Amino acid sequence: YVRPITTFKSHSSQSNSDRFLLHTHGHSGTTCTLTSRITSGGGTYDVSKSGLTIGDKVKCLTVIDGTSHKFYVNGSLADAGGSVTIPSDTYFNSLDLSNVAADINYTVDDIRFYPTAIGQTEAEALTDL
Repeated sequence: YVRPITTFKSHSSQSNSDRFLLHTHGHSGTTCTLTSRITSGGGTYDVSKSGLTIGDKVKCLTVIDGTSHKFYVNGSLADAGGSVTIPSDTYFNSLDLSNVAADINYTVDDIRFYPTAIGQTEAEALTDL
């Protein structure tokens, strides 16, 4: 059920074990959970947003700024503060979109990469529906 979107080599390591993953899970009735995951150096760092209605449009953004992994969904930080601490040298070298619970045909409309981490105000504006 993993659908690779794009992969690229990191300038700091050739390891394929480090990656960024966006996936849905926890399907219950008409809702699901969307998780932004960074896997780096054997560690996994997840930030999730639960209670999303299956089939509804979702705008999300992950910010990796070197010390934290923040996940914005529909204009605000995700559940439980929307952020986790990550190793200072974290990077990723591949991006996957995965629906790990069921094969529901999601459509990805737009993917953007920014050269630097963006701030909270801009992240909220970019993900506001």
